[in-house]
Amino acid sequence: MVIKIQAKFRQRLAIRKLEKDMEKQKLKLMKRQQAKNAVSNEELALQTFKQKLAKKGLTPEAFFRTCDDSYRQSIPAEKFKQMIHNFDLKLQRGQVSRLVLILDEDMEGNITLEEYYNALEAYNCSGEKHGPTGDMEFYVPFEHKAMFKLLTILRDRNISYQELFRSCDMNNDANVNIRELENVLQGLSD
Repeated sequence: MVIKIQAKFRQRLAIRKLEKDMEKQKLKLMKRQQAKNAVSNEELALQTFKQKLAKKGLTPEAFFRTCDDSYRQSIPAEKFKQMIHNFDLKLQRGQVSRLVLILDEDMEGNITLEEYYNALEAYNCSGEKHGPTGDMEFYVPFEHKAMFKLLTILRDRNISYQELFRSCDMNNDANVNIRELENVLQGLSD
């Protein structure tokens, strides 16, 4: 009789432990799903910008063309801000500042057509298909431009791609995941 009671007690303990483990796994899964569905502040700013323009019947590209009345394929950041105000897009001051930070990649105070298109493409906010810009004969997708830029920087600094990989693979599992890249980028910005 005592053995049966002990067996039932152990069974209940095992069931409780399994339930707790399942609950932990559910929470981990939910967190992963939320992280996957999370939108960065930059992406949110560009999506909001695109939506506000759509309400006015404009694509982001058409907005740039409207701002670039001298056809220089470059607009001053201040003019960009003023045009947002003129079109009454009702963006918050912080959103406008974030847009300029995203769009003016080299931070020279001018938003070039190439910078603008690259940002739209990087955050999936394009409203039109893009073709070659400037004196380019063919269109190069943003991802390729970013990779070429990275390779140029690595070459200039005499860093092999293997060294780059090893420095990003923090747990030495021969894989680089997004968390490791975030840690590397965080370390660079500190």
